Amino acid sequence: MTKEKDRLKSYENNSQNTFSFIIHPIKLSDLNFPKFLRVIPDAISTQALKMVKPFMISNLIRARSTKGIEVTGRFVMCPLLPTQFKQMNTNFLVSKVLKSCRVAQKGYTKIIGLGGYTSIVCDKNIKMVEDISTAITTGNSLTVAMVIEGCLKVAKSKNIRFSTANIAIIGATGSIGSACSKLLAESKTNLILCAPRIARLEKLKKMLLKLNGSLRVTVETDARVAASNADIVIAASSASKALLSIEDFKKNAIVCDVAVPANVALGDRSKRPDVNYFKGGLVKPAAGIYLGLNIGLPSNVIYGCLAETIVLAFERRFENYSLGRELSIQKIKEIDKIATAHGFLPFTNYPFAN
Repeated sequence: MTKEKDRLKSYENNSQNTFSFIIHPIKLSDLNFPKFLRVIPDAISTQALKMVKPFMISNLIRARSTKGIEVTGRFVMCPLLPTQFKQMNTNFLVSKVLKSCRVAQKGYTKIIGLGGYTSIVCDKNIKMVEDISTAITTGNSLTVAMVIEGCLKVAKSKNIRFSTANIAIIGATGSIGSACSKLLAESKTNLILCAPRIARLEKLKKMLLKLNGSLRVTVETDARVAASNADIVIAASSASKALLSIEDFKKNAIVCDVAVPANVALGDRSKRPDVNYFKGGLVKPAAGIYLGLNIGLPSNVIYGCLAETIVLAFERRFENYSLGRELSIQKIKEIDKIATAHGFLPFTNYPFAN
């Protein structure tokens, strides 16, 4: 036990190899309130969250590369729920995320990863990065790479060819959705772009056709209509609640749900056993990882955004990486190659239960 403590202490003191990752609760119970506070009505507790300061979680994250490199880091909690991220004013949200970053900076941190809605706040208010002296990333580049690789993997196992499949992207104009669209545009894929605003969809469609004039691209504002016409669905909307149910999909559809919280309400899956549903953007480090915290995933499986932060720490790439709405396709391909070299591979065997 003493040797293990000494080893962890040496990691903590190695400022060249440490990171922080900012998370937020999906529901109130994620915060694990003391029993005497659980009797307080949810509405009051939710309002009270606005006054809670971001805090560092004591558990140490330990990650190992197949190259033998080890890094450590910590989670920082930004105590806001998805509905609050959608409803609160921009200045309040930016302030909350900046405060979370400053908590991270108090530790041995060389790079900060933004998880969940904290990354969306940053993408929409990119100038806030100027107030953060530490390197920062949303981790969206590796998430996108894992989504595409995961879909390819499952499609191959089901004998579905990408070149002839209809692929719907829900949340197509968001950071992850638009990047997936651009990557898919490199092949002869039939795309159905879905998002609430038709003007943004048309703009994205025009851009994709410039990349590949032979594409067949349609736009749709109704997620259910888009899903019902697709062989493969990538659900990447930032909606705070589910947009689709398991019954909305085409027979034998492949559904990759990368959204947190999930875009698809599974309900009774026995009604649609033909639907191949999996939680997308997940990574399984071949050499193992210790989180010290239950993030709602199988053992040794992490989100792509966290994986990207760790991979950059492995490489000592302490630089701003995935930022803004327009992700670099070159960086997506680069981080995918680097992650693979460290044994960080896509994980598609997790049906996410609502």
